[in-house]
Amino acid sequence: MDNENQMMNSTAQPPAQGGLPASMRYAVGSKRSVAARMQHLNFQPFNGNSFSPDSNNEIRIQVQGPGFIDVSKHLLRLTVTAVTAGTNAAKVDYSLASIFDQVRIESQGTVLERIDRYGLIDNVKSMYNDSAAEVKNKSALTLGPDINQTSIVSGGKKFGADAGTGGSVTGGLRIRSGLLQSKHGHALPMGSAPLEIVLRLNSLDGCLLGLTGTTPGTITSLSVSNVSLLVPMFQIESEQIMAQYRQVLMSSPITICGTSYKTYVNSLTASGTNQVLQINDKSRSLKGLVTLIRAAAAPTTFILPSNSEFSVANVNRYTYMVGGAQMPPGGIALSSTNAAEAMDQAQKALAPYNEIRGYGLVGFTKFTAAVGTTGEGGKGVIAVDLRKFSDSERCFVGMDTASSAQPMTLELECASGIGASDVTTFAVVEAEYVLQAGRWGVSV
Repeated sequence: MDNENQMMNSTAQPPAQGGLPASMRYAVGSKRSVAARMQHLNFQPFNGNSFSPDSNNEIRIQVQGPGFIDVSKHLLRLTVTAVTAGTNAAKVDYSLASIFDQVRIESQGTVLERIDRYGLIDNVKSMYNDSAAEVKNKSALTLGPDINQTSIVSGGKKFGADAGTGGSVTGGLRIRSGLLQSKHGHALPMGSAPLEIVLRLNSLDGCLLGLTGTTPGTITSLSVSNVSLLVPMFQIESEQIMAQYRQVLMSSPITICGTSYKTYVNSLTASGTNQVLQINDKSRSLKGLVTLIRAAAAPTTFILPSNSEFSVANVNRYTYMVGGAQMPPGGIALSSTNAAEAMDQAQKALAPYNEIRGYGLVGFTKFTAAVGTTGEGGKGVIAVDLRKFSDSERCFVGMDTASSAQPMTLELECASGIGASDVTTFAVVEAEYVLQAGRWGVSV
């Protein structure tokens, strides 16, 4: 009781906020958000309702609204119908992104972003960044494969029964874009010129994955319908804040920084010798290079995973030459028992913004495996990380190759088992999208 009386009668000052546990700091609260109205927008193609690789193969969607369009939260919803012949049905080739060969974003005749071989880069980014939980999520969203405890596979949702008659699947995906999924998740500014998103379909043989069997299935037709870009939009209700925004919009440009991808296509001959491939990327900020080696027939053969299998099994060493220097010095050795350094570079080059490494699903076995016709083959890539800094607050942290006259190459020391191969190199670059006087521009 004496102790209680002493505490009650004490004239000592109460403890400062910093001395209190977090659960008692009632004076320290979250800042209230500005008052705003929100609505969901549904943008649909303006150039048709049905699309296929053989006719009307580009989906065009115009994006514009009276408020701030929160494109970082967008979802592209679509229905894909495939008709197959043979004893086996087709499957989604890892994700619905595989049906797209190219993604472009344009505004008033200016191409702000163009990603060729889109299905390849979208799938490999997912493999090297998605957690098991994300893959399970995407098996419901993009209709890609579910995951078990032992393996990551290519084949996703089936199109109908194994009788080969085909069927339809409906799913969605988030478009991998520097502008739509920018570094800081910026919304499209209110008052900006309209954007046009152009999605070009892949070839008929390169869209889906056929299942092997006595008589493998063959795609006879494919169509895409019920396309919608679903995205939220908000409008600020404070006139004071909007007056300040309009003043900034009129007096200075607005910039949005994001990661995009440039595509370079080469080929390898069936020769166990050193082979040199030209890349020659010119970018203000080159953050990394990622090279995918596929069988030459993969993009045009239905039963091969066109967009979800790549192999480093017949590469003994690789070296990128960037700015007149070897990257990394001496190159990187590869074998069936040595993939640590190559895997480390792949994880770093394909890492999300602000991360040193990705946390994906490709382990040693899949990294070193060969490709095949079952959808359970290799997922290994050749890569190099070229970031100068890993800083969440900084843009343009990669190498400046735009001002260099030095050639950029990839030298591969190939094993005798190498076959004729299709080689795709993606330059991972930073793009700066600029809005000035209501018009869009880009610097990359």
